[in-house]
Amino acid sequence: MIVFGPAGTVSGIFVYQQGTTPGPGNTPIVAITNSATDPFGNAVQGTIQVTGIGTLNVGSAPNPQVQLRTSGGVSGVIDFLLNSASFVDGLLVCGIIGGSFAALNLQGPGSTVVGHRDRIRIQLNTSDGVSSFANVQYVYTSDTGVDQIFMFEDAGGIGINVCANLTAADPSVAATATAPAISETWHDLRPLTNLFIGTTAGIAPPQYRKCADGDVEIYGRVKTPPAAGNYNGVVWGNLLPAYRPNKSVQCLVSAVADGAATPVMSINPNGDLLFNFLPAALAQTVIGIGCRFPLDSTGIIQV
Repeated sequence: MIVFGPAGTVSGIFVYQQGTTPGPGNTPIVAITNSATDPFGNAVQGTIQVTGIGTLNVGSAPNPQVQLRTSGGVSGVIDFLLNSASFVDGLLVCGIIGGSFAALNLQGPGSTVVGHRDRIRIQLNTSDGVSSFANVQYVYTSDTGVDQIFMFEDAGGIGINVCANLTAADPSVAATATAPAISETWHDLRPLTNLFIGTTAGIAPPQYRKCADGDVEIYGRVKTPPAAGNYNGVVWGNLLPAYRPNKSVQCLVSAVADGAATPVMSINPNGDLLFNFLPAALAQTVIGIGCRFPLDSTGIIQV
């Protein structure tokens, strides 16, 4: 069917409420047109307009996939229909909350299995016009329907109320569109050099990782070589290039007596790891290492 008319006249498809007569004051419930009014002068929205309590379905009956509808107290709801009794549909809803602020909510789908009915919602809120900022909230809804805000963002920054894990991207992997970033893990410093020992029963070996804040963390235990000697300034390990500081760093160590001063572990810009200020003669001594230092990417002041 082609709907047209002379230039300057209203053309389109107009559907009116059942039992009513088209005419002035009777706005169509469906309008498909590029005009601002129907043929009787009633204002309509250009292209496609659905008014009243109707629902617009996208997808084949009897199981449409998307549904646009109105609901009490909100301006509109988009349902993403799964057409399955095993799941609650996901939805996008916008409305005014309690008369004080407006919100756009993206509610994820959920299972209908008791004990596993938890869901996730992202809520974008306006200011209340009095004291609050516009904000976004990341909400976890429990099986019993109780909301908990795990994270939020507003003009004051990002807040994390509950954090189970915060992991950096592996800095030694260059992310691309075809090979995106991977999660950072602990990296083993073993095997150690110059007869230093990295494996001792019952204790953690020397290892390192990049933290989510950009710092590098080193942790574990190192044992000096079997023969007694002066092991100050002797390199025993090396960090990969992506983990090296721009300038030398020194960290305190534990479980060893003072030498000329309190013993430290030095991390050089070439990645070498070594001890300084150890006692003059050590053999088979376990030294505890545990420190953090910033990389250049953290914006540390260099001069």
